[in-house]
Amino acid sequence: MTIIPPFDDPRVVAGAGTSALELLQDVGTLDVMMVPIGGGGLISGTSIAAHGFDARIKVIGVEPEGAHDTLLSLKEGKRVAIPPSNTIADGLRATIPGRFTFPIIEKHVENIVTVNDDEIIEAMRFAMTRLKMVVEPSGAVTLAALLSKRLPFKNKRVGIIIRACLVND
Repeated sequence: MTIIPPFDDPRVVAGAGTSALELLQDVGTLDVMMVPIGGGGLISGTSIAAHGFDARIKVIGVEPEGAHDTLLSLKEGKRVAIPPSNTIADGLRATIPGRFTFPIIEKHVENIVTVNDDEIIEAMRFAMTRLKMVVEPSGAVTLAALLSKRLPFKNKRVGIIIRACLVND
């Protein structure tokens, strides 16, 4: 048997990049693409695909407050481990960026912002009531960052990666 890590593997990164590629093929180029960050697989694949499509796209990562190991690592210029956090976004609770993913993030990610649990819950509520989507907390961090206006996006084409559960009537 071969064990494939959940984020720190080239095959996972390549597969994760398909979500960005599909989005860009559907809507065309964007100014900004926002992506959740756990261990770094999704944002690594997304950033490679986005920059392969258009090198001018700014890739922004979003982490929960307290689970901001990648933000701290970028500031330090090396992988930094943090204690496990207690965030509602449990799928993003990695304690250190991946060995394979961190260099990709350093090269391709423009910025990282954080959101708190209250903002994540509000984003989940917004998604359910306005978009009719059930979004798990880890998938709602990008929407939380957008709704809480973490970055100025006036007159920008912004794409966000949201992980959602489909609900059939």
